[in-house]
Amino acid sequence: MNISKNLFLMLLLTLVAVASGCATTSTLSQPAYERKPLVMSGVRLNLASLRKEASVNERFGVNPPDYPLLDLPFSTFLDVVSLSYTVPVALFYRY
Repeated sequence: MNISKNLFLMLLLTLVAVASGCATTSTLSQPAYERKPLVMSGVRLNLASLRKEASVNERFGVNPPDYPLLDLPFSTFLDVVSLSYTVPVALFYRY
């Protein structure tokens, strides 16, 4: 019974994170040639949103998620998984 309760809680948290908009999927959907931050972009967007930086929308090109602290672990996981894509693309478009 305890496993099903934990599974339900994990599914609910995932649903809330996806419904509020994952920062990683938002930033990686931007065209790479616009020179927006790309490597670990979801984590960087969440941290900038938590610090209440004024130019978050201009710098990243997307709105931050509604709950950045809740989205942070999911964005960290997706950013680490997508490093093999984002690092070469960032190096290619750096100039």
